[in-house]
Amino acid sequence: MIRSTGALCFAAVLWASPAAAGSVSDTLREFGLFGTWAVDCDAPPSPDDNHAVFSEVPPAGAQELIYFSPQYKPNTYAINSAERVGSTTDQISLGVTFGDDMHQELILLVRNDTIRTMWNIAGDGSVRVKDGTITSNGGVTHSLTRCRTD
Repeated sequence: MIRSTGALCFAAVLWASPAAAGSVSDTLREFGLFGTWAVDCDAPPSPDDNHAVFSEVPPAGAQELIYFSPQYKPNTYAINSAERVGSTTDQISLGVTFGDDMHQELILLVRNDTIRTMWNIAGDGSVRVKDGTITSNGGVTHSLTRCRTD
């Protein structure tokens, strides 16, 4: 019970945070998130090497596409909010929506041209990732590297 109460309090703090001064796209640009990220940029997307593509959606929005396989369409997440976490310089909180109504709050660690999901809280308050650990199986989230394009 204490764990779930803590998660709900954490989620409430994320969702109650004041809006960032800039737009979603401004904040993602500040963190350098636009572009493609993967564990291995030279390998095709797979369940163990998802490719994440952050892109702008005019006028000031953004989306994240996650590719699990070259044979399937990517999952598309609308990024509804983006702001720096506290006074840190390397964590960003994203409010995303998958489909019409599946809301999630994410905290990404952005450091040295890598990103890693540190927190993922579903709209119902369930914690899917805590401190970089997947709560359902104890695995750790992968660090994705920025893929260079020429």
